[in-house]
Amino acid sequence: MKLNKLTMFALGAALSMGFTACNDDDVTVVDYGTPVASTGSDFQGATNVNPRTTDITVNFNTEVKPANISKITVNDQVPDSVSGNGNVLLIYMPDGLQASTEYTVTLLPFSVQGANEDEHRFLEESVVVTFSTGKAFSKENVAKSLVNPNATAEARKLYSFLLENYGTKTLTGAMGGVAWESGYSDFIAQKAGKYPAIVGFDYIHHLSSAEGANWINYGDITPVKEAWNAGSIPAICWHWAAPQIEEPDPDNPIASFENVVWEGNFDSSNWGAWLDVPTAGWAENLKEGEYLIFKTTSGDAIGIRNEDWSNCGGTDFVNGSGNIAVLLDAATLADIQSNSTLHVSGSVVITKIVHADTPALEPKTTYTARSTTFSPAKALQEGTEERAIIDKDIAIVADYLKLLQDAGIPVLWRPFHEAAGDYTWGAWFWWGNDGVDVTKDLWLYLYDQLTNKYKLNNLIWVWTMQTSDAGKLADVSLLKGAYPGDAYVDIVGTDIYKDKTNEDVTAEFNLVANAINQSKIIALSEVGNLPDFAAGINNEACWSFFMNWYHSNEWEEWDFSDSNTRKGWRNAVNLPFMLNRGDFSLK
Repeated sequence: MKLNKLTMFALGAALSMGFTACNDDDVTVVDYGTPVASTGSDFQGATNVNPRTTDITVNFNTEVKPANISKITVNDQVPDSVSGNGNVLLIYMPDGLQASTEYTVTLLPFSVQGANEDEHRFLEESVVVTFSTGKAFSKENVAKSLVNPNATAEARKLYSFLLENYGTKTLTGAMGGVAWESGYSDFIAQKAGKYPAIVGFDYIHHLSSAEGANWINYGDITPVKEAWNAGSIPAICWHWAAPQIEEPDPDNPIASFENVVWEGNFDSSNWGAWLDVPTAGWAENLKEGEYLIFKTTSGDAIGIRNEDWSNCGGTDFVNGSGNIAVLLDAATLADIQSNSTLHVSGSVVITKIVHADTPALEPKTTYTARSTTFSPAKALQEGTEERAIIDKDIAIVADYLKLLQDAGIPVLWRPFHEAAGDYTWGAWFWWGNDGVDVTKDLWLYLYDQLTNKYKLNNLIWVWTMQTSDAGKLADVSLLKGAYPGDAYVDIVGTDIYKDKTNEDVTAEFNLVANAINQSKIIALSEVGNLPDFAAGINNEACWSFFMNWYHSNEWEEWDFSDSNTRKGWRNAVNLPFMLNRGDFSLK
């Protein structure tokens, strides 16, 4: 039986980076009878195509899908992925195209078939499209000025400096820490021999600061001022803590109502030692019928006795792991209250449950950036409790930023980072709880508040794009859909955490560049293991700057994050295209 030719127009390779479909007048139509096919295209022989393109698209006049991928080639290589999307055949190039390269895309007969009612129709004539790519990196489209027309002279000078060096130089960076400090960047400088050009800070504890600065005071800008005066650029992100409402579990009241009565850390470096828990001050207030909850904080099993186990005596109160409840019956209560010290073989938090059999079931509120119960959509609605909460927080942080502006200090300002989470697997922080469209509106609201209401003009706005989806490189459409827009963003960054050091992250750079058509400076706004920066330069994927997240060891001493090493950091800061503190001046 003779197969019918697929009734379709092959309009050529309409590359996804802003090209328009070809006009019907430009199509050479060959009449085969009922089916009509064409290989005419405006893009036949196109030059200077963006090499960061990840999708080669071929348009048809009907819905299509791949029939035999082995009959589709790009420069004689079968692509990794081909799919149909309505009338468009998508040829996915995960690493992007190569720069300054001629391409031939060939669809052989029977490589494509119709979808739905046209499934019995196949492409019977070959379609061949040729084009060539230009240079991978271009500053032609990059914004020449900040989005805020009233930006301070210091902010404008900093942006001009970044723009001047973009594409040829990368600025080193490391967090100072999240306690309004420079400890981690000091550590990196000591080990690497050169101080990072960028020092990262975080308003993560702003609630503590606002409540009286009992341990941290963002109103004291000394750490940022010292970094700036020493020649580093301050970058500030905001792990914005929002209320997390924890409803009590009526079936498990023990887990719902806890009052910490004692906590301490076991000395894990000395396994022969015990953690002595004095009972004075809390044990005498215990009552029969109450519960004690013993929580291990080290992840190890814990054991608690009224005598040292080495003496082979005493009563086991706890011997296990997890959260263990002990009912205070008359005998147990008397046993605990008669001893001045309990002996613990692990780190522990001891909490008390008052009248656990008949608790007053009331919700408990904590504050965390990972709140799953705080709605950004409601926060954008006037008159809501959520709106009052974010407006109060914005006013507090605006006062802190105003102190930096008054001191002449510009800031790489990065709120709402990692907003989309991992797309498929959902958001990581509350500002992504209601989807990317709400997050974009939230970004615009914060921009308007800080820029127009509070007149903060020292901020360079850094948006963080997520480049992973379900653990793999995301599709460019996801990044585009989550982007607030060029009018409200100065720099586009991405946060990358690879399993090993010295991995090539060109694909992530290409993805971001593709999503914004290279309209903004692109940076590694957060990184764990240091990537292969030299490979990036060779591939024309030069990050404007990078900022390594902080790390400390189990003894709460500064340490290299992930699998970074002193040698790796020394190699990085000494690369010929790296800029460190002291290599430039913005004064």
